[in-house]
Amino acid sequence: MTPPSRPLPGTVLVENLQINGVAEGPGRTISLSLRDNGEHWVILDPGRQALYLNSTGRVLDRDPPSAIQSLVVQVQCTNELGTVILHEVRIVVRDRNDNVPSFQQPRYYVSVNESVWESDRVSVASWGLKQLVTPHSG
Repeated sequence: MTPPSRPLPGTVLVENLQINGVAEGPGRTISLSLRDNGEHWVILDPGRQALYLNSTGRVLDRDPPSAIQSLVVQVQCTNELGTVILHEVRIVVRDRNDNVPSFQQPRYYVSVNESVWESDRVSVASWGLKQLVTPHSG
């Protein structure tokens, strides 16, 4: 296993792939490499069997214009006999509320019937601000 004193190359995505074998050093029994990593978002540390986010100089964002919802890479494991096994790793990008809301109009107007209860849902359709009220029962 790689000594812990070596600096980590980025944000940890997968701390340990748990693949049987040793990928670095004199007792090496497997080799690990990344496939399908076209945008180079993922860094593989074979000794730690770890995956890291490579965000140097760019921002991973689920919102447009990037609109990255997931990252999918293949970790290729080759043993001493030349047998190759591919392990798919799918990283789901969760959204962070980091964008200010945008509205199409500066003001919206709606009329609400006085019989609407506080718990009723009032929604406004954007194509003419038509009132849609869920009436209360009782």
